[in-house]
Amino acid sequence: MNSCSNLQQVVEVESGVESVQLPCQTTANLPEDVRVEWKNNGREVHVYQNGSDQPEEQDEFYRGRTEMKRNLLVTGDLSLTLKYPTDSQKHLHLCCQKTEHHPDEETSEALCQSPTGGGGGGSGLCPAALYYHT
Repeated sequence: MNSCSNLQQVVEVESGVESVQLPCQTTANLPEDVRVEWKNNGREVHVYQNGSDQPEEQDEFYRGRTEMKRNLLVTGDLSLTLKYPTDSQKHLHLCCQKTEHHPDEETSEALCQSPTGGGGGGSGLCPAALYYHT
């Protein structure tokens, strides 16, 4: 399984903000059955698969607090909006990963590039870190 070791972008969050966007952009062609996962320390923050969000797969803590753009297959914009970030998330490190399912295997591959120019590299991730300021 891929890890979230290469920090690409830091998103600073001010106390009391309603939401924060964690950027992730890809130029890869995304198949309709693509699975996009945003994770934090192995916890499912947001899952998108087969053209829709999969809230039943989310960790309960994040359920109802995340969203991705509706036309992500067309735009390649895999950014995640996290609503009501909390002080407990002041050093939250989230990762975006694309997984394709094939009849004989499941593969994860690099697909994201952060706006700062760093790539997902071999890890297949588009990580962002949140720093919460009180």
